[in-house]
Amino acid sequence: MYILSRQGQILHKFSIKGWSNIDEFNWTVNGKELYVVSRVRGESVLLHVDLQGNAKLLWKNPVSTGETLATPSPDGRHLAIQTWTTSGNMWSMEDY
Repeated sequence: MYILSRQGQILHKFSIKGWSNIDEFNWTVNGKELYVVSRVRGESVLLHVDLQGNAKLLWKNPVSTGETLATPSPDGRHLAIQTWTTSGNMWSMEDY
């Protein structure tokens, strides 16, 4: 991953240790870490990552079928997680 200045200059470069297939990311409130979503074998995992690339698994969605996002609250005490899942059921109605 690259962190760029507003002028497009590379300020910092790092890899997330042990993880790939990065889908989404968002800064933490303090601006010193990231919330990162990776897709691994059909599931989404939410990671807390420092700028040295050290990752801590926070949450896993084994049935994720689309985008997963993590947004911290302004005070940094809560984290909203938005994700997509699908399931299919067949219903039969009689005498309708």
